Amino acid sequence: MPGDISGVVNCLEPHPSVPILSTSGLDDNIKIWTPSAETYPPDLADLEHCVSRNMTRTTLEDIDGFDHGQFRFFIRYYLSRRGAVP
Repeated sequence: MPGDISGVVNCLEPHPSVPILSTSGLDDNIKIWTPSAETYPPDLADLEHCVSRNMTRTTLEDIDGFDHGQFRFFIRYYLSRRGAVP
């Protein structure tokens, strides 16, 4: 994913609930990125395995009782308050 004309990305922000990213660089444009497939319709042969793997990871994260999403939000918020958003 190229940034601006010189390839610089100064800011990248994910949408909180859907797979969309916004980026900006040195130019005056904000770019919105959404998932896309190289072929249409996309090859769904490995979809069941991918969904199963993601569900397993989510379940394992839930087992430890730690809210990983909330922690990531806290870190991003803390860094943004310091002016050091990654």
